[in-house]
Amino acid sequence: MTPFPGSAEPPIEPTNTSSPDGIRRPDSTSNTSHSNSSFSASHSSSIFRSGSISRPDGDPLLAILPTAADADRPWLVWYSRDERIELTGHVLSMWAAKTAGLLSAETGGRPRVHVALEPGWRILTWCLGTWLAGGRVLMGPAAALDAAGADEPDASVADRQEALAPRAEVQILVPQASLATGWEGELPPLVLDGVADVMPHPDAFAPVRTGAEQTALTLVGGDAADFSRGELAAPPSAAAGGRAVLVRAPDAAGAVRGVLAAWADGATAVLLDAAAPDSLARTAARQEGAVAPAPEPEAAAGNPS
Repeated sequence: MTPFPGSAEPPIEPTNTSSPDGIRRPDSTSNTSHSNSSFSASHSSSIFRSGSISRPDGDPLLAILPTAADADRPWLVWYSRDERIELTGHVLSMWAAKTAGLLSAETGGRPRVHVALEPGWRILTWCLGTWLAGGRVLMGPAAALDAAGADEPDASVADRQEALAPRAEVQILVPQASLATGWEGELPPLVLDGVADVMPHPDAFAPVRTGAEQTALTLVGGDAADFSRGELAAPPSAAAGGRAVLVRAPDAAGAVRGVLAAWADGATAVLLDAAAPDSLARTAARQEGAVAPAPEPEAAAGNPS
């Protein structure tokens, strides 16, 4: 793989050992030239999905997710005020497989996973890992789970101890720093490290067969709704028409759904920090050749729970 423009970092292929390898990171967003980017105009206008990859029949969500064969271009580009991180489908697939391996080892099959993380690339890996394992992601404040009468989660994943669901059998803390290799400081008793404890798991995971009608995402709290695997995988009713789509959402659920919509449309998702100023959005759009998604009609908002 090619490192970021302006970076002296050598290419690193993913392994099953020690670090979040394969992630491309420049010194800053300002030194990344779109004209020299590894995702340049010489590449085709949509994500290539290898026809040789075997996917479970009847599960449209798996059909839009990255696989180990998708190593030739970025699937996700993350922008915040002081960093730009580029991930190929191969790298995302590796993280998803490792995450699914940890969840399966700790909770068994088809886990219910409460995810309380800020928008960013790590929240995608926890959602993807849950879906590979045939499970359901629960998003919203931990206190809202009881109020909504939701099933008790098998696992709770958060970047702050107070955000964990206290009754979850497995609790996992994920560092807020995008490229951290482990939790900074001492973990509470019996709480897993959302990076260091993930890395030892294999780079590949056989997806659990799940139907299109199976609920994949449940939102609890003020905007309670259920989304099936088929609904999350459905392409946008109005395509953005670009090779990259700008995803800018105020919350984690909107960010995840925006990324999936970009992938369903065959485009790279350019995900912005929720606090990103308009100037950064313009920079990201210019450097990545990204367009804003078309607004979705109200009917596509999901099924109220």
